[in-house]
Formats: sequence, structure tokens, C-alpha cells
Amino acid sequence: MVNGGSAYDLNRITDNKKPVWDEYFIYLIDKEVLLAKVRGYVVGNPVKHSEVRTLEELEKYPFSSFYTLTKKIEKEQVLSWIQSVILLDDEKFEREIKT
Repeated sequence: MVNGGSAYDLNRITDNKKPVWDEYFIYLIDKEVLLAKVRGYVVGNPVKHSEVRTLEELEKYPFSSFYTLTKKIEKEQVLSWIQSVILLDDEKFEREIKT
């Protein structure tokens, strides 16, 4: 009601024909594979967006949970999660993150 009602009122007042609110979806992560993908996506974002180039940089990057996560889970496992979501082949991943 909040989104729909306010969008209706704003569109009527401003004569706007574009959507006011974005659509958001909530996904239930009920499988370990999906959780690994989400973790890899979150932890791997600095790699994906070229904010870090090496594993050492990723470990020290203050806006990543990589370091904390590798204290709980093996580093190789975390790296495989990252690789699974940023879609780099093995050779390119080795070059970009492990050198």
C-alpha cells in the first residue's frame, strides 16, 4: 500500500508516467550452493569491479569480508565461491587474483 498508494498520488500530482518505485525481490536461500553464490558475489565484488588486483589486496581491503570469512572457512573455498560468480576461467582468475 505504501509503494502503490504513494506512487499513484505522485503520478497524479506530477503527471509522471514513469515508475516511481523500483521492484525488489526477496529470495529465500534454502540451499548451500545458493548461499555459496551469494557469499562469493559479496566477497568478490572488489575483484569484479577492479578495486583490488591481488589476493593480498583483497585480504587487506577494508570494505570486504574476505579476511574475516577466511578465518572461518578455508581460503581456497572462499576463492572458489568468488570464481563461481565472477565468471572468470581458471587461467584469468589465477592471473587476476592470485598474482
